[in-house]
Amino acid sequence: MNANTPTAGFSPAARTSGVIVAGVVTLALRSVALVLFVLLSLAEPFLAVIFGVLALACFCAAVLFGFILHMPFQHRWDVLGASVLFVMAYLLFRAIMLGVQRLLR
Repeated sequence: MNANTPTAGFSPAARTSGVIVAGVVTLALRSVALVLFVLLSLAEPFLAVIFGVLALACFCAAVLFGFILHMPFQHRWDVLGASVLFVMAYLLFRAIMLGVQRLLR
């Protein structure tokens, strides 16, 4: 029954070194994820404010000049799309941050 296990042909020293290597790789991956998570956590408030202000400014400019005042503003749809892209960029940042947080578990 032991002959079917994948490590049955290896010596106990080889199995122990394999476990140690796997532990070191896991520890290295988690330490990199922790450093990345800390950096992303520090950057999040600033990015939230920057992306929020840019999205709100683009939205207000597109709606005010392009749709309410009917000024010759040919790029109103592009500016309105830019506001959506700024919101999506922040949501992508949050998704990356949650993925890194999941690596830490």
